[in-house]
Amino acid sequence: MQWASAQLAGWLVNGNPAGGDQFVPPLFERAATAVRASEEPACKAFLAAYPAGGAPAGNKREILVAVDDFLRRVAPAEWTGLMDFKRTCDQQFRNLFAALGQAFGRDKMVLVAAASRGGLLDGDSAPQVHADRYLKLLGVLLERVVCLLRGEGALHQVRVRVAARGLDKALQPAAGPVSIRRDHVQQCIDAALQFPWLQKERASVAFEALRPEEFDGGVHPGVVLADFVSNKFFALSNSKSWAELEAGVTRSFTLPADARCGAVDQRLPAVAAAGETRIALVRALTGEAPARSLGSGGWEQDQAARWLAAAATLTGGTR
Repeated sequence: MQWASAQLAGWLVNGNPAGGDQFVPPLFERAATAVRASEEPACKAFLAAYPAGGAPAGNKREILVAVDDFLRRVAPAEWTGLMDFKRTCDQQFRNLFAALGQAFGRDKMVLVAAASRGGLLDGDSAPQVHADRYLKLLGVLLERVVCLLRGEGALHQVRVRVAARGLDKALQPAAGPVSIRRDHVQQCIDAALQFPWLQKERASVAFEALRPEEFDGGVHPGVVLADFVSNKFFALSNSKSWAELEAGVTRSFTLPADARCGAVDQRLPAVAAAGETRIALVRALTGEAPARSLGSGGWEQDQAARWLAAAATLTGGTR
């Protein structure tokens, strides 16, 4: 994320960002000491959550912004150092993505994501598999993977690897916190496979839900990359048009935001929108509502319109 407080949170949760005991960064320890000495409520909420690897009680963004403002006022040298660290990490990730893109090619390295600027709806998974925001967005993301790969004339095997985390909301009452499990991921997969796009080719895409991984020194590198992309993409999801979003993705990750859809032999948006736009797209694809129900004016509507136009070229429809 764009705040110095987010860099400090990562260090508190994951330990030494340099990855070795031979180097203990005094910058991070000095920043943490300043926050620990504060009586400000945001600093207390911040410290209560992040050493345990959780999320702060209350509005996460507001707390991070408040702690960032505290560091800027009380420890300006540490704030500047943390921001320099962030910029260095961002550039290293961009270099890595650029290298991977050159190695695998533009059709193999793309950004696939799902976002919602508004609230998520019950209809954002079909059937509703979970009330948790993360899992709902995961389901919408997997729907876009299905659309990109289904009907291409080959069998695609997709492994779904996620980081372990606590759920925002569990469907069933629980005595304590519930962590994401493999069966939760499988429910998202099962729901995504029902998306109304070339159902007759359903067997062409197979998913495997892997065990969620702890975000520690042994985590799969792909999960680290996904975490970086997720944090950076949050700001990009406020783009006003698909062109703006696409430019932001290329600038931030050196990756395209569209991918080749083999079924129609076109490059189509690889970023999906959850919420009302997604439900309108489903209804339009199934013929339950006219195309104009998508609305217009935002990147969410732009990407949905491109997929709906591509669907019109399919012989026999999307079902």
